[in-house]
Amino acid sequence: MAQQNLALLYENRVDLDGVVLSGGSWQTGSLGLANLRTPYLAEVARSMSTAPADTQFLCNLPQQYSIGGIALGPTNLRPSALVRFRSYADSSLAALVDDSGFIALPSSKVDQLTIAWEDPGFWEGITQEFDDVGTGVGKGATFIYIPPVRFVAGVVKVEIFDPGYPIGYFDIGRFFVSRTWRPTYNYEEEGNSLDFEAVTDQEDGRSGTTFFNPRAIRRTFKFSFSFLPDTEYREIYQIAVRSGIHNQIMVVPNPGDTSTYLREAFFGTLGQVPSLRRKSTPNIATEFVARESL
Repeated sequence: MAQQNLALLYENRVDLDGVVLSGGSWQTGSLGLANLRTPYLAEVARSMSTAPADTQFLCNLPQQYSIGGIALGPTNLRPSALVRFRSYADSSLAALVDDSGFIALPSSKVDQLTIAWEDPGFWEGITQEFDDVGTGVGKGATFIYIPPVRFVAGVVKVEIFDPGYPIGYFDIGRFFVSRTWRPTYNYEEEGNSLDFEAVTDQEDGRSGTTFFNPRAIRRTFKFSFSFLPDTEYREIYQIAVRSGIHNQIMVVPNPGDTSTYLREAFFGTLGQVPSLRRKSTPNIATEFVARESL
């Protein structure tokens, strides 16, 4: 697939004071919708069933905001699941501003000839599972919507479709409605890397045997720009001062490549606040480090 410029989602509107999440039928207490507003992905919101009437909700923002990206996950949904994001001017839901349509998980559909016959998804052309999902180390997959142009809205309606899921409920870790930075030029070919950090605990017993407590692999994406127009200065500055190293972001290294979309994109924080360097020409240079949230 053709390379597209990186997308960096930041300044999540869902985290603002005054945001109200409502609708559908969700568990209360420690599994309530409020968990979608915390940066701790293991604190999930759980639906009461898999019926579409139960697996929807409204996100009422305190006022209208510019929206450049929406993300929902990680989830325990199957690869065949669909979601839809509809954004409205206000709580009356009278003026539809943007409709994502039905979104499938990127790369969940594949050529059946590339799948082994014993693969559970062979007959449907759906991969058996997501690469990093597994007992004890699973993350789940995230639905990401980056509209062609930013829009202004005050309410986002989320609908999730995976009826008949045998587990009987959906778990969702985070909801993002945010600004999105799409740089004029993409990061450099020699100035980017997707690195992996093993955070599994290990301990040697007295016999010399090593014991492991498996944990998910943490991804880190480093990317740099040696040449950007100085018109990018203001937004990079905003990302640095508003995100710091503690406010969550989402990085999507290549939104146009569905084969690697879910392997590369993740919720995280800035492991290093970006620097800004002015050049002799009216241009700037900068670099980022995004560190995955587990």
